[in-house]
Amino acid sequence: RIFQENFDWWTSDELIRMCVESGWDNVGIQNDTGNWLITGEDPVEATTKVLPWTMHSHVRDYVLEEGTYNGVAVGEGLVDFANLLPVLAKAGEKGTFVFSIEVDTDNRDEDKAFEDSCRFVKDWLVANGHMAG
Repeated sequence: RIFQENFDWWTSDELIRMCVESGWDNVGIQNDTGNWLITGEDPVEATTKVLPWTMHSHVRDYVLEEGTYNGVAVGEGLVDFANLLPVLAKAGEKGTFVFSIEVDTDNRDEDKAFEDSCRFVKDWLVANGHMAG
């Protein structure tokens, strides 16, 4: 499988066009939930839009501080995970779906942010029947 991450300038429309125009069923999207903020798209809307081509996801959150997006623990930033995680869960209905928790903090305790992120995602998975407690 080959997939492109939504990073910097890649919009959802451009990523979808890349997948469709390739003509290959093994070309898809690496959906980074936080990066949609950087590209100016709503993370829930963009994730929903690219879902048919999503093969992998980085579950990431950001806050906007002094004009810069800075990484924080999942659930502590601007991404609406209450509405986004159910969309990502649908990706698993078409077969194996892989996601990774991404934390890249410049001015925070990265280990703590990762632990908090894992707890947040695990609690959601358990509460919504996707994982045993």
